[in-house]
Amino acid sequence: MSIVIKGMKMPKNCLNCDFSDTDGDCSCRSKEPYECEFAMKERPDWCPIIAELPEKHGRLIDGDALRSSFRESIDECHKWAEECDRDTLMYARISQSMGTFVEASLRTKAQPTILEAEGEE
Repeated sequence: MSIVIKGMKMPKNCLNCDFSDTDGDCSCRSKEPYECEFAMKERPDWCPIIAELPEKHGRLIDGDALRSSFRESIDECHKWAEECDRDTLMYARISQSMGTFVEASLRTKAQPTILEAEGEE
């Protein structure tokens, strides 16, 4: 499980990091002691701080769960279409609804990933 710290900027190196102890032994609260000279210049590869959210962003949601709900709606449209006479106006409306759910799912999939999924096998 991870946490998000609102208002914290991505540190450029260990010297500018709130989780670093550079008062003598050069250690990170998440790792073992490290080589001070390197860490003062840049953020090390092992740094657990992995992403900075954009300053202005919308609500962060579970896009995979949203796409799953669209899939359920698409499946329901398929069921309704099988029960409906293809020559009716209702069939055309069901087809349009299905297309809308497919489009919404594809647009959701195309959105950039801000934070990678966690806890999945």
